[in-house]
Amino acid sequence: MSQENQAEKGRFSKVGLPVAKSYIYPAGRNRLLLFGLGGALAAAALFGADAWLSRGELISNGPLSSAHASFEDDCQACHTSFEPVSDQKCLVCHEKYASDPALHSFDSHYVYRSNDLTRAYRRQGETACFDCHPEHGGRQARIISVGDSKCLPCHEFDAFDSAHPQFDFLAEGQSDDSKLSFTHIRHVQNVRREKTLDDIEEACLACHQPLADGKRFAPIDFELHCQGCHLGPAQRVQSEQLDVLPPGRALVTPQGGLNLGVESLATVRRRQGPGEQWALQASPAEFRERGGTVVKLRLYHEDPWILHNLRMLRRSLYPSAGLADLLKASAQVPSAQADILYREAAATLREYLDGLRGRSDDRSAMRELIDLDRLLSRTEERIRRGNDPMDDAQFLLPDQINPALSNEQVEQIAEFAEQLTAACRKCHILDRATIARVQKDQRVLRRAEFNHRVHILQRRCLDCHGGIPFYDLIGPLAAADQSPEADPQVDRSAIQNLPGIEECRACHQSGLVDDGCVTCHRFHPDERDESRLLLHSGQGFSVGQGGSR
Repeated sequence: MSQENQAEKGRFSKVGLPVAKSYIYPAGRNRLLLFGLGGALAAAALFGADAWLSRGELISNGPLSSAHASFEDDCQACHTSFEPVSDQKCLVCHEKYASDPALHSFDSHYVYRSNDLTRAYRRQGETACFDCHPEHGGRQARIISVGDSKCLPCHEFDAFDSAHPQFDFLAEGQSDDSKLSFTHIRHVQNVRREKTLDDIEEACLACHQPLADGKRFAPIDFELHCQGCHLGPAQRVQSEQLDVLPPGRALVTPQGGLNLGVESLATVRRRQGPGEQWALQASPAEFRERGGTVVKLRLYHEDPWILHNLRMLRRSLYPSAGLADLLKASAQVPSAQADILYREAAATLREYLDGLRGRSDDRSAMRELIDLDRLLSRTEERIRRGNDPMDDAQFLLPDQINPALSNEQVEQIAEFAEQLTAACRKCHILDRATIARVQKDQRVLRRAEFNHRVHILQRRCLDCHGGIPFYDLIGPLAAADQSPEADPQVDRSAIQNLPGIEECRACHQSGLVDDGCVTCHRFHPDERDESRLLLHSGQGFSVGQGGSR
């Protein structure tokens, strides 16, 4: 090959093999590169113009739902470049007005209404918000409608009519712990006689009154549901005959001796201690004192004289009871309802303070007034904060009983407390010289929602609530002394008069009635915050989850 040709072709590799440059850089490929570059620039210009002038219609996956329509011009409200939509982007709006900051988190889902806070911790692979609520499906898209496919990866139930487990309260044998001594059949018969009712279910509704939404029932209230027959204006119930404690005599002496008795109205009036203003309004005519004993001739619900003397007995057993003394009943409440204790304690403190302010010339009263004022301020601050979890432990009685008392003396105090509260114990349970707090709002289904309104169209109450044998009452209304007495094992307040899952499966099965997960369950369990969030839907967001049971 001539030197001239070699100069035109060039050299290839270290060996120096001659090769033509047109072989390495063919003219056809150069044209393809130019065309490709031009096309990319044109596409970029097109999408840029679309994003700038046409609101990104070409690059968007589709229109947003009506709930998020106001964000359609602002992609960054939800999206971050080269990253999936994060939960934090959703929570910026959806927790703006919620009272519970964790409402839309997995913690809320894990705990639900079980109040088991030990379940509130992150797991690997938790689903993001957009996995269940996908957007860009159009204005009419129901992004809150979640199919079973989103639930089943974590909850391994193939079908409701075969694989769903039994309800916890039946599977675990849980009782309906209302803290009341109550028999339904006797009360149903009394209501039927009083109102001349042939229909048993009408008698049930005299106490179990539906809320406006028709889903649930209002909590039982003494003044509304019980006072007509118990301790009302027409009833006259008196206390037992009790020994009176001489003025100035302590129940437990410094040497560990015991003086069982109650304080008379006159003794309480003379002392006028914190929270004893009730004695100034009480009528002496309601008390009969004879030979060192006293009987209160008329009792009231939450009778202040009974509660005052019961508190004295409790203090003899637990000298360091602390904040438990501020409560009228025991401190056993669901952990999520600890605010009940704080509110009751705050009301008692205000009553104490009102009494002490009337004794401004008493130096010891002034010191106590300052201490109570500080305690009330701290208590009210906890109530105002709202979102902070409240601790009920400080209201609980200590485990340690007064070491100055013998076992025999402890039993004597317990027996005297029972004698003092004999009239109360017809309905209430006494434990550790304390009235057990009534659990008025019974929510048995901890992870599901039940709507009575939609079911009562198909079935009657007793078709499902058949645990207590109300059908034994069907027939002519018996006289009061002929009313049937049910076995206490099947007619007491602790009975769960609720159906099992097999009753639900009779209707909720594939091809008959909807049996999807979200028919009964919600991921976000607290509907109270939903209503508040919807008030602010003009801000550009709304939610549609919620539920209770």
